[in-house]
Amino acid sequence: YRNGLQVASLPVNGINMKSSLKSLGIGTKISDSEAGRASNSAPGHWDGSLDEIAIFNYALSAEQIELLYKIKE
Repeated sequence: YRNGLQVASLPVNGINMKSSLKSLGIGTKISDSEAGRASNSAPGHWDGSLDEIAIFNYALSAEQIELLYKIKE
């Protein structure tokens, strides 16, 4: 979703809860080994701003996404 409109979708059959992911990067690329930040030679930082970030532990329905978009307007 971008600006309240669906731009792409992909069916997923569950989430792998046994991930080896040790860290999460928002706005930056962590290293490929998942052990920390990327190297100085290829930092992979987002060049822009991020606003209204939220992480949910369940999939949102189209109606829930629309409601969240309308609340922020």
